Amino acid sequence: MGGQACSRIVRSANSDSVINAEIWAVDSGSGSPISGQTTATVDISWSSSTASLTYAVYQMTGGSITASDTQGGTDAVTITVPTDGVALVVAANGASTAGTLDNVIEDFNDTPAFPSMRGIHAHAFSTVTSTCSLSGASVAAAAFPPT
Repeated sequence: MGGQACSRIVRSANSDSVINAEIWAVDSGSGSPISGQTTATVDISWSSSTASLTYAVYQMTGGSITASDTQGGTDAVTITVPTDGVALVVAANGASTAGTLDNVIEDFNDTPAFPSMRGIHAHAFSTVTSTCSLSGASVAAAAFPPT
């Protein structure tokens, strides 16, 4: 992102290892080449053929890029969020049918242009157990503390 390499924080893959839910992070704080920028180029590359994806970009001010808790699962995750921290939760499945993540604030819930999947991106500001209503989903969550 912005010419800076990202680090994968957590990955969850469904039983077929086809549908991945992943959270990645990059330092955009003071001293980073992308500090203070409001736009950046996002380059995504894969090690295999990929037909579809959804992604979201979040910027934390005063937050650490080192996760304090992570979890991956196929239908639900429980994530502990530190005081003044934030959790990111992402879910994906191989069908375009509607679904939800509960107990979080959904920021995106849709199918991409190539409608063979659904992606859901969400956040929370307190410890949460979030269950995904999508059949065959992969769910990943990470909590980030303040700096």
